[in-house]
Amino acid sequence: MLYSPPMPVDDRADRWANRLRAWGVADLAAAFLEPGSPIAFLGAQVLHFGAPLLSLVYDPRELSGLAELLEDPLQTRRLAAGLTAADQETKA
Repeated sequence: MLYSPPMPVDDRADRWANRLRAWGVADLAAAFLEPGSPIAFLGAQVLHFGAPLLSLVYDPRELSGLAELLEDPLQTRRLAAGLTAADQETKA
């Protein structure tokens, strides 16, 4: 497999928050991204392990970027905050 550099970090969390909301799984994703939960790190490992197969149906750079986002606690908190903030805005 050819190496694809990951997407830039600066807006990655916001883009994924928008995608998860569009797919209708923002609440579920926010629940899995609770502080102290190992789910984000395990999800990153699944993405790394499954990259060869997943890259057949999804952009490898996006998969790599999501895996790196999930491995970084600050970016994971930013993603969770983006999901919950948008959820609170739609309820208000």
